[in-house]
Amino acid sequence: EERLLEMKKQTHIADLLFTLALFLVFAASVVMALLFGANVYQNTVRQMDENYNQRTCLAYVANQVRQHDAAGRVYLSEITGQPALILEDGDWDGRYFTAIYWYEGSLRELYTAKDSGLTAADGVELLPLTAFSMREEDGLLRVEAIGPQGEELGLTLSLRSMKGGEDR
Repeated sequence: EERLLEMKKQTHIADLLFTLALFLVFAASVVMALLFGANVYQNTVRQMDENYNQRTCLAYVANQVRQHDAAGRVYLSEITGQPALILEDGDWDGRYFTAIYWYEGSLRELYTAKDSGLTAADGVELLPLTAFSMREEDGLLRVEAIGPQGEELGLTLSLRSMKGGEDR
């Protein structure tokens, strides 16, 4: 009978060790799944942020140009030495304008009167960009940008008019 009790004890210890080992395997699997899921989530959020910056930058410029595209109201110029896209406000006989330009690592916007004396440094920062350029060729406005992670962005807009022209 003593031998039978000893065997039952060993069986209970073996059952306990098996149950504990099974629980540890389950716990480790849960932790691994959580870590994997967190990594996937971080990558998804990072990718969404990059896509947002890409779309927002180009969509903003396109919407501003479309809103102001009329005879003589959209043209390339400079604001305190910085190349800028100038969008004149038609409601005030051209006395006010919006300038979109790149300055100190970000796309900026400045809405001001022509004689205000404001500089490129006074504009509102919109989005971080590594580079931003614009050029007009044959009635097309080409906008190019390089995002914070080095992604190249591009947009070509067909303009109804440029400064000095008539509505097309």
